[in-house]
Amino acid sequence: MRNCKIISQLFPQNPRTNRNATANDVVNLMAQQFRKLHPPSFDGRSTDSIVAEEWIEEIENNFDFIECNDRQEDRFKELFFEKFFPPTARQNKEAEFIKLEQGRLPPIEYEKKFEELSHCAPHLVNTNWRKARQFERGLRPELKKHVVAFRLMTYAEVLQATQILSQDLDNTKSLCKDGGSKRKFHGG
Repeated sequence: MRNCKIISQLFPQNPRTNRNATANDVVNLMAQQFRKLHPPSFDGRSTDSIVAEEWIEEIENNFDFIECNDRQEDRFKELFFEKFFPPTARQNKEAEFIKLEQGRLPPIEYEKKFEELSHCAPHLVNTNWRKARQFERGLRPELKKHVVAFRLMTYAEVLQATQILSQDLDNTKSLCKDGGSKRKFHGG
């Protein structure tokens, strides 16, 4: 099974540490327990951080079942990302996140892309307030000026305002187009 191979690679048995058989026994037991859970596979071929993040999220529940402590789980993630998502790829994704702009994307698609890339720059969205500001920064100018004026404090509030204002702007544009093509009433 590929997952177990990955775990073995991330937690290799070092012949010099065989004196401490209990540490090796723990790793072996955890790998056996992990295999029994039939976790989703990860082949290691993708350099997409989103694929790696999704795989980690899927297997995180398994860590509870194999009695993996937080330190072990964090170390696993660290080694996993070092091996399968190198620093240069992470830096490129972080730069993509920093430059992300809504452009012609509907708000829901911009939000989706924002959420995907935010995992590559957690230090930029490590509070609700910072996440809200980062999202606002990339909005289209006609939306941004209205959303920023509300001085909203949370990411959820910014998302909601963006959705409402976007719909309102779309409706206004639609009315203007319809109004220009309709015949005017001249009385009588």
